[in-house]
Amino acid sequence: MVSAEVCPPNTDQPAVAQSPVSFWNDSNMVCLDLDDVSSVTPDMVTEQDQDGDTLLHYAVIHENISLVKKIIHVIPQCSVLNILNNINQTPLHLAVITHQPQIVRLFLSRGACTETRDRNGNTALHLACRRGCLTCVQQLTIPLQQKEIDGADYHVSFQRIPQDPGLLNYDGQSCLHLAANSGSKAVLDYLLSPSVGYNVNIKHGRSGRTILHEAVCDRNLNLLIHLLRNQTCFKLDINCEAFDDSTPLRIALCNGNKEAVLLLRMSGAME
Repeated sequence: MVSAEVCPPNTDQPAVAQSPVSFWNDSNMVCLDLDDVSSVTPDMVTEQDQDGDTLLHYAVIHENISLVKKIIHVIPQCSVLNILNNINQTPLHLAVITHQPQIVRLFLSRGACTETRDRNGNTALHLACRRGCLTCVQQLTIPLQQKEIDGADYHVSFQRIPQDPGLLNYDGQSCLHLAANSGSKAVLDYLLSPSVGYNVNIKHGRSGRTILHEAVCDRNLNLLIHLLRNQTCFKLDINCEAFDDSTPLRIALCNGNKEAVLLLRMSGAME
């Protein structure tokens, strides 16, 4: 049996078993060779095992593109794409975790919901940003074209792509905070580009800190310099206050971070 429970415990990486697998549902056991796509029937695609995983969860975990496409062809409606397992992962979450941008895009074109949250409140885009996976981030933020949707065998409802930039996970982190923490300048710059248009001054849901605050707090000099160099382009509010009224400069002064103090002052920060 494949479990989509995280492995090791503090990550969201699914465990992978070898094909064939025994797929348990509520009433019986189905033994399926994941390489045999011809055996997939419409009745099988909504069944869930004891971990809440569907056949589509399994196919994604095993990176079996042929089986994924077969399942999508036989599903009766897009709600099947959004079935949650026991830790609130959809197949879309797993496609990001296993770094399969092609499958990510296919799911979106067939109506997979972009704003479904896992047990930590992360959408698929949150996970892609946290992992610094630019290709997955791009697939999740480029609006769908009609020709992509036309391939579906059922009606695909309109949804906002990219998702609401203010959507926070349960730790109060936005996609932008996660991208900054990942260390991926490519993802960060992409989210802040005019084509996506995320707000560089978005505040952390618990602390009210922007990514500039966090760069100072974490003594992340590379991120700090990158943000200040692109201050005008990013429309950076260098004097933005967190919920405790702290600005990036005040934090740098309190922490004795002389390099940050100098950089912030040279860039126009006020005490």
